Formats: sequence, structure tokens, C-alpha cells
Amino acid sequence: MAASAAQTGGRSGLPGEVQKAMRRLFGSTAKQPASWFHTGVNLMECAEVLWEGKLADADLARDPISVYTYGPVYTMFVGFAMENMLKGLAIAKDPGLIKAGTLAKELRTHDLGKLWELAGLKQLQTIRPRLERITSLVTAFGRCPVSLTENQMLAQVNAWMFPDRSGIRALWRIMCREGCRNVPDWVGWSECK
Repeated sequence: MAASAAQTGGRSGLPGEVQKAMRRLFGSTAKQPASWFHTGVNLMECAEVLWEGKLADADLARDPISVYTYGPVYTMFVGFAMENMLKGLAIAKDPGLIKAGTLAKELRTHDLGKLWELAGLKQLQTIRPRLERITSLVTAFGRCPVSLTENQMLAQVNAWMFPDRSGIRALWRIMCREGCRNVPDWVGWSECK
């Protein structure tokens, strides 16, 4: 007697019980803003380790390889951290963004400006240039050795060679304050102070 698709894992290749557990995990995790915040904090901590270990004292003239190698990755981690925080805030305001086992179309973006709006945060016009700068690295140069085009790489060079760390930290504090204010089960984080 042949095994059924449910017994053999069907299209996913996973056994049926594992599939059920993963579906429950998706449903319970995706709907919890705190889950998104925790991932964001973890990514930001990775960015900070990279900053302190490789970029804090990097000098483009003395060590261009460190700046070229780690600058884009630092900004990519920052962007992914912010993306998770903003998605968590958006889900806190509208839990309907997770339905039928999938993220709503609005959440399927790396565009920090769009996510900032979706999260209902203010001052977008003054903050948009910073968000666009970070988004450009998340979507291209931070995860690949080059940008999508030569012109895009030239336009991004300042963003990854000279990350605006104070601006990044200011944006991060805004997101964390909103998270602490809007999500009761996300407490005790140093970012909330």
C-alpha cells in the first residue's frame, strides 16, 4: 500500500505532524508583535557587534577593505532590524495583516518608508531620506558584492562607506519607544528606557 501525500510530507517533503507544528508556529509567531521586535533587537545587536568590532575605528584611507566589506553588511543588518520593528508595530495596530497563513501584501516589502507609514508613525517627510538610504542597502548592496547597476552602486557609496550611526540610533529609539508603548508583552528591554 502506497503512503499518502500527508504521510510523506506532500509537496513540502515534511511529515504531516511537522507540517502541522510549523503551521501553528507560523500562526502564533507571525501574529505576535513581540516576536518581530525580538528578531529586530537581535539583528540590531548583530549590527552593533559588527560596528564595534570592525567599523568604529575604521579609516577609509588606512583600511578600505574593512569599510568596503563591513559597511554594507552593517547597514543591511540595521535595515532588517528596522524592518522587523516596523512590521511588528504594523501588526500591533492591525492584526489583520496576518491572515490565512500568510503575510499581507503590505508587509511583503523591505521599503522602510512604506513600513513606517503602515506602522502609523509620524514625521515621515523628515525621516524619509534616511529610510530610503537604508532601504537601498537592504535591497541590493548589503547582501551582494555589488549593487544591481553601476549607477546604483555609485549612488549608494556614501551610505555604506559612511553610515549615519547617530541617525540610525535616533530612528531605532523612535521605533523601540513605539514598540514599548503599543505592545504590552514587550517589556523590560533597555531600548524602552
